Amino acid sequence: MPLMTSINTKLLAIVVLFAAISGVLIGLWQGAEESRRLQQGYDERLQMLGERYRDRLTQEFARRQNLLVATRDALADSLIRTAGDTVPLDFGFQRDPDGAVREYLGESGLFIHRDSPVTDDMRRLVYHTNGTWLNIEPLLKTQFNAFYLITKDRVSRIWPASLVSGHLPAHDVTQEIFYTLAAPVENPLGKPRWTPIYFDYYPQVWTTSLLVPLYVNGQFEGVVGADLDMSFLFSQINQLESDFESLNGFIFSADGELILHGDQSLSAPAQQRGDYEVFNQRAELSPGMREFIDRSRSGQWPPGGVYNHELRGDIQRISYQPLPELDWYIGLHYPESMLESRHAETMMTIYQNIAGMLLFLSLGMYYGLKWLVTRRILKLADMTERIGADNWSIRLPESGNDEISQLARGMNRMLEKINELFRGLNNSIQDMERLAYYDQLTGLENRLLFKEQLRTALYAIRREDQNLALLYLDLDHFKDINDSLGHEAGDRLLVSVSQRLRACLREEDSVARLGGDEFAILLRNVSEPRYASVVAEKIIDALGYPIRLNAQEMVVGTSIGITLAPDDSRDLELLMRNADLAMYQAKYHGRNVYRFYTPDMNREVEQRLRLERELRLALQNHEFELYYQTQLDMQTGRVVGIEALLRWNHPERGLVPPDEFIPAAEDSGLIVPIGQWVLRAACQQAKNLYKAQFKHVKVSINVSARQLSDRDFVSDFKAVVRDTGVVPEQLVLEVTESTLMADTQVALAHLHALRTLGVGLAIDDFGTGYSSLSYLKRLPVTCLKVDRSFVQHLPADDEDRAITTLIVAMANSLNYRVVVEGVETEPQWAFLRECGCHFGQGYYFSYPVPVEQLMVGLLEAQKRH
Repeated sequence: MPLMTSINTKLLAIVVLFAAISGVLIGLWQGAEESRRLQQGYDERLQMLGERYRDRLTQEFARRQNLLVATRDALADSLIRTAGDTVPLDFGFQRDPDGAVREYLGESGLFIHRDSPVTDDMRRLVYHTNGTWLNIEPLLKTQFNAFYLITKDRVSRIWPASLVSGHLPAHDVTQEIFYTLAAPVENPLGKPRWTPIYFDYYPQVWTTSLLVPLYVNGQFEGVVGADLDMSFLFSQINQLESDFESLNGFIFSADGELILHGDQSLSAPAQQRGDYEVFNQRAELSPGMREFIDRSRSGQWPPGGVYNHELRGDIQRISYQPLPELDWYIGLHYPESMLESRHAETMMTIYQNIAGMLLFLSLGMYYGLKWLVTRRILKLADMTERIGADNWSIRLPESGNDEISQLARGMNRMLEKINELFRGLNNSIQDMERLAYYDQLTGLENRLLFKEQLRTALYAIRREDQNLALLYLDLDHFKDINDSLGHEAGDRLLVSVSQRLRACLREEDSVARLGGDEFAILLRNVSEPRYASVVAEKIIDALGYPIRLNAQEMVVGTSIGITLAPDDSRDLELLMRNADLAMYQAKYHGRNVYRFYTPDMNREVEQRLRLERELRLALQNHEFELYYQTQLDMQTGRVVGIEALLRWNHPERGLVPPDEFIPAAEDSGLIVPIGQWVLRAACQQAKNLYKAQFKHVKVSINVSARQLSDRDFVSDFKAVVRDTGVVPEQLVLEVTESTLMADTQVALAHLHALRTLGVGLAIDDFGTGYSSLSYLKRLPVTCLKVDRSFVQHLPADDEDRAITTLIVAMANSLNYRVVVEGVETEPQWAFLRECGCHFGQGYYFSYPVPVEQLMVGLLEAQKRH
C-alpha cells in the first residue's frame, strides 16, 4: 500500500502537524510568559534587595545616631545635675609654649585655642563632664573612628588623643563644618546632622561625621560629634554581589550628588586640593547617572519602582529606596542583557522538550493507530465486501465501544433496517401520505387535502342537488400572543383551538388548518344558510372560554367569513376567495363576529383599494392640508392653543372628511408617513407662531397607534424638532386611550421619553376608552381632553353634568389641565367655566380654519387683549 494512501499515515501526519504547530505556539506563549516571569522575578528580587540594603543601612546609621544622642544627653545631664556644684581650686589648665592648651584624660585629649581665655564656665564644663566622658569612651570608640565635644568657647575634647597633638595653636574648630553644620545658625531646630562624605587625610579614609547639638537648660553650649569610616558602605554593596548576578549599587543625595558607586575604590584622591576632599562632585557624574538622578529628584521616577535606563553603555533595570534620616537614596541595578541570556537558555530547553515530545508522539501514534484503527478498518472493509443483494443477514464484529465499534453497530442496524424497509414499505407509503395531507401540529387536514375535499363536495352537489357552506376563520391578535408568550405557547394555543373546532362540527364536516392561524371548515348537506350561522356562533362561543398558557388564561377571538355553494358560486377558487373576503369584512367590522359573503363585498374591496391608491397619490402630490382650531382659556377668553386637524383637498371631490379616509390610512399603514408629514408641518407652524411672538400658543398634534408603536418614533420626532427648530415646550401630542392600550410597554416608554424633552402630552377623547385610574397614574400626561359626547347634552343632562364634574375634579387632583371639546353653545360654555374647566375648544369659539385665517384671527384676538 503506498505510504500516503494509508489512513494511518494520514492521521499520523495530521496529528504530528497539529502537535508541531501547537508546540510552536505553546513555545512562543511560554517564551513570552517566561520572559515576563523572569523580569518580574528579578525586579521583585531587586526591590527586595534594595529594601534589605536600605533597612540594613538605616539600622546602622540609626544605631550610631541613637548612641551619639545618648552621649549628648548624658553630658547635658551631668552639667544640669552639677549646676550648683563648685570646682576645686586646684583644677585648671596648663598652656603649652605655643599658647594653646593640650591636656589628656584616658585615651582622649583636650584642646583650647590659644586666644581663648580660661573661664570658670569653661573649667566647670570640663570638670563636671570628665566622669561621663570616661564612662562612654569605651563604647563610642567601638562604633566610630573618632568622637569629640566642641564648645562655643573653642574647647575641644577629642578621642583619640593623637588628634589633639596634631592641632595647631590657632586651630579654630568652631569655624569648620563639624561645628557650624549643627550650630543654631544652620540648624535652628537642633536636629542631628550628617556631613557630606569627605576624605580625612589624617586616618586616610573616606569619612562622614554625625553632629548633635548640645543644649543645657535651653542654652546652646556646643556640638557632640563623631566620625564614621565609610568603608562599611562599600563593603555592604560589594557583599550584595554574592546574592545577585551582575548586581551593582550606588548612593546619591537629595542634592543630586553621587555619594558612592559599587565600582569605586577606597583609594585616596590623586592630590589634595583642600583640607577635605568631598566625595564625587556632580560635575564628575556620567551622563546616564546624571539623568537618572535628575529624573528621581523631579518625581518622574518615584522610589520603589523598577525602571529601564542606560548606564555605562548598557540598558539597566534600576530601583532605588530613600534613607530619610540622611537625605540619601540607595540604588541597585542589573543589566537587562542578563535577562535575555537567561531567557534564551530557557527557550532552548523548552524547544528541546517540544522536539522530544513530537518524536515520542509520532512513534507512539504510528504504532497505536496501526493497531487500534487501521487493522480493524481493514477487517470491516473485508466483511462489507461479502454483503450482497441476497446476503443481508451477515453481521459485522462489534467489539469495544469506540467509534469503529459504533460504525460496526451502525452498519448492523442499517442491515436490519433494510430488512425492515422491505417489510414495512406499505406502512411508510401511508405515513408519507399522512405527512402530505395533514398538518403536523394540529393533526387537521392541510390546505392540499382540504381543497381535494372541497372539490369532491362540489362535484357531489352537482349530482345530488345539495348545498354546502365554506367557512374561513383566523384568530384575533394571534401575533401578539405569539410575540409576548413565545412560539411554543402559540403552538399550544393552535392545538387547543383545533380541538374546540372539531367539537363544534358533525362527523361528516371537515376542518383544516391552512397555515399560521388560518382555518377552513367545510359544512356538507347544509339545508339553509341559518345552519352555517349557528355553527359560526357556536365556534365563537367555544373560543370565548379562556385557554391557559404559561400560567396565564388567554381568551382568543375569531373572525369568520361564510360563503355558500351553489348560491354564491360553484367554482372552487371563487368560493375560497369569497370566504376570504367575508372573513376580511368580519375583521373590519370589529372582530369576533361572522359575515356572509355578498356581491357588494367585491365593490367595497375595490373601493378600499382605490381609496388607498388615491391616498398614496395624495401624499406624493401634496394634497393634504392642515386646518387649525383654537383652544381658549375658559376664564379669560384668551387663545392658549391650537389643534392641527388633517384635511384632504381631493382634486375632484374637494375637501374629504377625515372619517372617510383616516380608517383606510390606518388599515393600509399609510397613517405612518401621513402622520410624519402632519408632525413636520405642525412643528413648522409652531415655529412660525414663535417667531410671530405667539410663544404662549401651544400646538396640539394627534398621534396614531401605528406611530406610537413604531420603535423609531422618538428618534424621528427629535429629528423633526431639530430640523424645524421648534421649541418642544410649545408642542402637545394627543393620544387616545385605545392607542395607549395597543402596545403598553412601548407606548409608556415613548411617552416618558417625549415628556423628558419637554413636550406636553394629552389624552384625547378621555372617558370613551378604558379610563383606568391605576393605569392613568402611570402616564406622564399633562392634559385631559374631555370627549364631545359628554358636552353635547350639557347642561340639561344630569349624567353628563356629573361625569364632566367628576373628570374635572379628578384632573385637578392629579394636576392635569382639562380641555373640553365640542363646545357649541353659550350655556355649555357657562356651565363648563363654572365647573372649573381650564380650556375650551369648539364651534362656539372657532371653526377649523386654514393657517392664513388662523393668523388673522390670532392678531385680532391679540389686539382685543
